[in-house]
Amino acid sequence: MTRKYLFSVCSLLFFSLSLSSCQQSIEREIPSEWGLLDYKQRYHQLAEYRGRWVIINFWATWCPPCLKEIPALQRFHDAPNNAVVWGLNMESAKPKKLQKFIQAHGISYPIFPDVAGQSETMRVMLREYFPMRGLPTTYIVNPAGKIVKRLQGEVTEQQLTRFISKMEQH
Repeated sequence: MTRKYLFSVCSLLFFSLSLSSCQQSIEREIPSEWGLLDYKQRYHQLAEYRGRWVIINFWATWCPPCLKEIPALQRFHDAPNNAVVWGLNMESAKPKKLQKFIQAHGISYPIFPDVAGQSETMRVMLREYFPMRGLPTTYIVNPAGKIVKRLQGEVTEQQLTRFISKMEQH
């Protein structure tokens, strides 16, 4: 009985510590000089978006939940909400294939191709600031440039709107 109790307490403590450390790693300020080249060869630097919410969505064309959330992300991006969506593509798709995909799905928000394949520096940055367990994964960056939320799995326009509204009220 004592061993079971001790094991339960230790397990609960370990679980609590792992959750709190996970939360600490999420709430971080991203260096303002960080930027990416989109599929149109336009460079976007995070500093350009200070004062706006930035929704950073990691996705791939082969991922069913990623495809399902594209319309919601597009509507959110188009809404008058002081926010922008960035789509970080996590596959090495050929540029023409990706461009056709973007056009076929009516995506107007910036899409950044093969983010993980860009450089070792980028891979380190992704691991450090944007840990993922799978796709899709979405990070919400506040207007000051700080990551404030990670959402695993498909997101909805309502989820994003509610979270930002709640954060703006505090």
